[in-house]
Amino acid sequence: GVVNPGVPDGTVGSYVYMLYNSELSAIGMRSTSTVNFAQCGLYEVSVWVKTNISSDPAANCTAALKLVDGKTEYVLDGINTNGEWQLCTFYVIASKNGNSSLDFEFHFGTGKAEDGVKPATFSKGWAFFDGLTYKKVANEDEFVDEAGVSKIVNLRIDENSTLENGYFNDSNPVKGISVITDEGSTLIGGTDVSGVKAGVIDLSSSDKNITLLDGTVEAYAESVTVPALPYVNTTSGSNSLLAILTAEPCIYKFKFADANMVLAANDYFRIGAWVKTQNFGDASVTVKLMNAEDDSVLATSSGIDSDDITSGAIDGWQEVAFLIQTGSEEKTVYLQFELGSGSVYTPDTLAAGNVFVSNVTLVDSDYKDYSASTSNFRKKVSFVTTTSDTISNGGFNNLDYEKVEGLATGGMVDGKLSENFGTPANWTLVNKNGNGKQLAGIVDVNNETLVQNIVADYADGTLLYEGLFGANMFINPNASGVTTDMLSYFGGDNVLMLASGDVKTSDADKNGQPASVGYTSSSSFSLSAEGYYLISVLVKTVGDSTASLYLYDTDNAVLAKFEGIKSGTDNQGWTRYTFAAKTGISAKSVKLGLFLGTKDSYSGLSKPDESTEYSLLKGGVVFFDQASLVTIDKKAYNELTDNDELKVCSFTSDSFENFASSSVESSGLGKPDGWTGSSDYKETEEKPSTNTTAGVLIGNNADSFLDRLVALDGFTKLDGEPEENAEYFYQDGETWRIWKEGDFEDGRYENEVIEKLAKDNNVSLADQLAAQYAKRAAYEAQFVESEPNSYLLIHNEDATAYSFTSSKFTFSKNSYYKVSFSAKLLEASENAYLYVQINDTTAGVGDYVIKISASEWTTGTFYLKTSSSDASVTVKAGFGRVFTPANSSDVTYDYFSGFAMFDNIDIQKIEASEYNTANTDEAAHVLKDTLTDSKNINKGDDDDNKDDDNKNNLGWLWISSAVIGALIIAAVVVYLVKKVIPKRKALKNMPSYDARRAQSPDSLKKREDKYKNMKD
Repeated sequence: GVVNPGVPDGTVGSYVYMLYNSELSAIGMRSTSTVNFAQCGLYEVSVWVKTNISSDPAANCTAALKLVDGKTEYVLDGINTNGEWQLCTFYVIASKNGNSSLDFEFHFGTGKAEDGVKPATFSKGWAFFDGLTYKKVANEDEFVDEAGVSKIVNLRIDENSTLENGYFNDSNPVKGISVITDEGSTLIGGTDVSGVKAGVIDLSSSDKNITLLDGTVEAYAESVTVPALPYVNTTSGSNSLLAILTAEPCIYKFKFADANMVLAANDYFRIGAWVKTQNFGDASVTVKLMNAEDDSVLATSSGIDSDDITSGAIDGWQEVAFLIQTGSEEKTVYLQFELGSGSVYTPDTLAAGNVFVSNVTLVDSDYKDYSASTSNFRKKVSFVTTTSDTISNGGFNNLDYEKVEGLATGGMVDGKLSENFGTPANWTLVNKNGNGKQLAGIVDVNNETLVQNIVADYADGTLLYEGLFGANMFINPNASGVTTDMLSYFGGDNVLMLASGDVKTSDADKNGQPASVGYTSSSSFSLSAEGYYLISVLVKTVGDSTASLYLYDTDNAVLAKFEGIKSGTDNQGWTRYTFAAKTGISAKSVKLGLFLGTKDSYSGLSKPDESTEYSLLKGGVVFFDQASLVTIDKKAYNELTDNDELKVCSFTSDSFENFASSSVESSGLGKPDGWTGSSDYKETEEKPSTNTTAGVLIGNNADSFLDRLVALDGFTKLDGEPEENAEYFYQDGETWRIWKEGDFEDGRYENEVIEKLAKDNNVSLADQLAAQYAKRAAYEAQFVESEPNSYLLIHNEDATAYSFTSSKFTFSKNSYYKVSFSAKLLEASENAYLYVQINDTTAGVGDYVIKISASEWTTGTFYLKTSSSDASVTVKAGFGRVFTPANSSDVTYDYFSGFAMFDNIDIQKIEASEYNTANTDEAAHVLKDTLTDSKNINKGDDDDNKDDDNKNNLGWLWISSAVIGALIIAAVVVYLVKKVIPKRKALKNMPSYDARRAQSPDSLKKREDKYKNMKD
C-alpha cells in the first residue's frame, strides 16, 4: 500500500496532492487559472514531485509536468524520484510580443493506448505533488535543461527575424540606417547637426565609444547612461543598440530601411522595434511605418517618453509593433523614427536628450495575431484595403471557451473525442440530423494531438470507410513536411471542419442516413445602402463529399446559395466561392450558412446496391476558411458576371424568391417581408365579402397552393391496388385516393367543391376529379414551369380590390430615382388591370400610377425627381382599385377577379442624366414626374372663418410705422436664417438645445429656458 509521503522541506502546510494508478495508465490534472508571464519577463515555475515505486518492480513510475497554451505543449517528462522529494522547474523566457498565459498541468503517466496496446509511458503506482511556486527572476544565468528535473520554455519568436541588421551588430558603417534631412530648416539634419551623435554602441565593450553612421568612432559623454537591452537575442549573440545623443534642441529624423523589408504577397507579418528615451523633457519619439513606393505614412505610434511610461514597458523600453496583412502583391516598407516636434517657437517639444533603439525584428505572423486588438504602440496595416472584419470570427481563429472541451487533451474527454473539441465563437451549429456520427468544429492544423485524435476517431472501421481522413491532410504548408493535400491555404492555421460518418441500414430500416450538419453566423452583418459587396468563403471538399453555402436574411430566408460544391485540383482543392451583392436605397442585414451537403439533407453521396444485406450511406468531410466581406465599387460590380464560383444577387429589388418558412400561410403562399396586404375599400363602404388569396409563390414550394386552388388538398396518391368501390378512384397511369383516413362522413370524403362541380357538370365524381387534376397541371405550367417561378401573387376569386403596400423608403432631396417592376394578369375579368402606385407620404399628395393589362410579363418604370426636401415613399402593388379621380369628388370602384403577378420591384438612385433622357410613355408603361415638395403645398383656407379672422385681426393697424418696419426687418432676417442655415441632425440621446456647451446646472437651465422662449 501507499506510504505517507511526508512534505518537502520548506513548504507550507501538511497536505499534498496524490495521483494513483492501480494499473498501467495515465492520469493528469490542470490548473483552473492560468499562469501569466509579462512581456520579456524571466520566470521560474517550480513544483515538488515524489514518485513511489509500485508493487510491480517492472512497472514504469514516472510523472510529467506541462505548460499548455491550447496549441503548444511544453513538457517536462520522465520524472522519477525513486521515492524522494525532488524540485522540478520550468524556466520561462516570456514573449517579446506581449503578455502570455499558460495552463499548468501535472501528470502521472502520459500518452494513450493504440489498438489496445499500452505505451511505455503509462505509469503504475503513486505520484505526489506539493509546493507549486511561481516567481519572476532578474536573469537567465541559471536556466538549464536537465532531463527529469528542469526545462527551458522560450516563448519568443524573434529568433526567426529576417532583417539584416535589426540587432545593430553590423556597425561599420551601420547598415539600414539613413538620416532624413530637410534643407529648409537648420533644426533638421544628420550628423552635421551640432551636438547630435547617431550610431551604434556595443554594450559588451568597456570603452565608452559610439560608431557613427559613417563608420567613424567617437567617445560619448560620461553623462550618458547607456541602458541594458530589454532582452538579448540568443541567436545573433548581439549586445548592441542604436543611440541618438542630442546635446542641443533639435528635430531629428532617420529611417531604418533594411534590404529585407520586402513583404511577400498574401501573408501576415510583424515588425517590432524597442525604443527608450533619456532626459527628454516634454518631447517624445514617434515611430512610423512607411510605404517605400511613395514614402507615404501607413501607421504612426503614439509618442514615446520613457519618463511618462507607467506600464507595459521593460525598464523604460517601449516596443512599437506593426501588424501587416499583404494583398495580392508584395510590398516594401521601412521604419521612420522622429525625435521631437514643432519648431523654434516650441522649444519644449524639441528633442534635447538621448534615444536608444534596439531589437528591430521582422517575423512571419498569422491572422490570429493580426486580428488582435490595437493600442497606442500596436498598430495594424492592411494592403487588402477593401476587406472588412464584419463577419465575426470569419477566419475561425476564436473558440467558444464556455463550450469547448478537451482543449489541453486534443479534444479528448473521458477517453473519447468530444463533439465540442473545437466549438467556434460567433457561429451556431444547425441541422444535426440523421443517424450517423458527426464532427463539427475548428481544427488547428498544427495541433498534432488534436489531429491524431480526429484521424483515430474516424479510422476505426465503422465510419468513413473510404479513409477520407489522413494525418497528412492537416499539415500546415508553412511547417516542415509540406504535402500537396493541405488545409491552410490563405489566412491562418485554423479551419472549420464538418464531417459526417457512414451509416449502415438494414432492409427493415431504410430511414437511416448520415448526419446533416452546418453552421450559420450567430449575428447578421450589415450591408450599407447603395453599396457593392463581395461575400466569400474558402471551401475544400474531400473525396465525393459536397458542400453548400447560403446567404440568409435575418428571418433565415435564403437569399442566394451555392449547392453541390466539389473541390477541383487547383490550390490543393481550396476554392473561394463568392456572392456579389448590390444594395439599394436601404441597408440590408444578412447571415452566412456553411453546410456539409445541403441545409435540408446530408451530403447527397450515392448509395451502394440496396440488394445487399445492408445499405451503406456515405458520409463526407468538408472544410471552410476565411469567410470575408469586401466592399467594391460600382465599376467592379458591373464587370462581374455569373460563373460557377460567383453568384450575383441584387438587394435593390424584391424578386420574391425567398421567404421564411415560418411565414407560409394556410393558402400555401408566403408572407412577403416588408409588405402589408389589405383589401381596398372606402371607409364609408361596407367591407366587401371576398375570397382573395395573396402572398409569395415559389415554384418549388407551390404544391400546397396548387392543391388548394383546385380543391384537391387532402387527396393523396394511393399505395397499392384500389379498393373495390372504383367510382371513387381516378386511374390514368396513377391511382388517387378520394377518401382520406379520418375524414369520413357517411362513408364519403367531404369535399363540397368537387361534389358541387360534379353535380353541376353532370359527371361522376371520378370524372370531375380527373378534370381537377388536368386543371392543376395547367396551372402548374402557368405558375411554376415558366419563368420566373417566384413572385408576388394576388388571386381575387370574386371581383374585388386587394393590394400590398411596402415599408417606407426615404428618397433624398434633390435626387433622382428609378422604380421599375414586372407584372402580368391571368384569367382576369373584363377590362381588368393591375397597377403599381408610388405614394409620397411626406407631402400627403401626389400619387403616381402605372397600369398594366397584359397577360405576358410586362415592365413598368417610374423616373422620379425629389424637390428641396426628403420624401418618404411607399410602393403599392394592387389588383382592383378604389380611388377618387383628379378633379372629381366621386369614388371609383374598379373591382376585378383573376390572378395578378408582380416581380422584380426595383428601387435605385440614378444620375440626373438618366432622368433627363427619360420621357413619359403611357404605351411603354413609363412615367416621369417630380415628387411634390411638402414645403410648397397650399393647404387652402377655411372660407367659413375668413370674415371672422379679418375682424379679429384689425388690431394690427394701431401699431406704429416704426414698429412695423422693425417687424418686417426681423421677419426677413428670420426667413434668411431659416433658408441659409442648414438643418442639423439631432444628436442621439441629446436634448434639442446644446447641452455640451452648458457650464453648470444653473447655466444649463438658463439655456434651456432661453431656447424654449425663443421657440415660443
